[in-house]
Amino acid sequence: MKKLAFYCFILIVFTLSLFCLGCTGNPIDSGGISSGQSQMIGKVQLENGHNREGVYVWMRDFDLNAFTTEDGSFSLTWPSGFSNVTGIFRVYFFVANYQLDSVNVAVREGEFLYGQEGLNTNGELRQTVRLKQFLEVSADVSPEIVTRLNYIDVTMTFSLGLRTLNGVSTVVLPNTTPGFLSSVFFKNTETGELFIFKGLPVTTEEEIPVGQTRIVRKMNVVFSRINLPAGKYLFIPYILVKRKDLPEDLVNSIALNTLAFGPNYLKLPFKRDGGEFEVREW
Repeated sequence: MKKLAFYCFILIVFTLSLFCLGCTGNPIDSGGISSGQSQMIGKVQLENGHNREGVYVWMRDFDLNAFTTEDGSFSLTWPSGFSNVTGIFRVYFFVANYQLDSVNVAVREGEFLYGQEGLNTNGELRQTVRLKQFLEVSADVSPEIVTRLNYIDVTMTFSLGLRTLNGVSTVVLPNTTPGFLSSVFFKNTETGELFIFKGLPVTTEEEIPVGQTRIVRKMNVVFSRINLPAGKYLFIPYILVKRKDLPEDLVNSIALNTLAFGPNYLKLPFKRDGGEFEVREW
């Protein structure tokens, strides 16, 4: 009888061992959830028909970032040096004059968990991110065509227009005298060459509370002072938008000295309207 009980015990242990061998998966992977993926992808749309290229996508905890392409798509690849990381992390979507948005993504042992949080089972965002504009920024140039031979002493007017779509926003004009526009960029749209121009030798700034009534700041300058070579240009005013909703280090992660009056300012995602003009030799 003791022998029979012993054999029964061995049979039960053997059966349980076989059952356990078939249970190697983690319960978190069930129900269409898959792991082993190092990349996530998605799309971003912008309100008011602006070009979707250049939206900044950023995962704050690991400084993982990308810019959207012309159709608004992006991809983030998990860095190989963080293979032991597990948790829920936030991905932000940023344009300086649009509302900030974000989604959560799940990571386990250095891999995105498809089918959890904001990702579907293919590693795509479950929904297209749609950013809403809160500040309109327009740029105007007069005259729009300048001939170097005949217009060397002609005064050009560069205008900045500001208007919110709702509420009030604070816009800062650095390096200027209140009431005027002073610091600007001229970008050759054919060659990419950048010209930095400061109209007034001042270091003060103006803080402008902008509402739904359009505010304009202008800079009048004789063409001989900027003396641009022939080409097609985009006039870009140097302005900053005060915001309290941005995570610490988001802007600093874009580039070195992103907010300074220099070339890296143009890496700051900003959607403006207008500002085109042309310089001809004759």
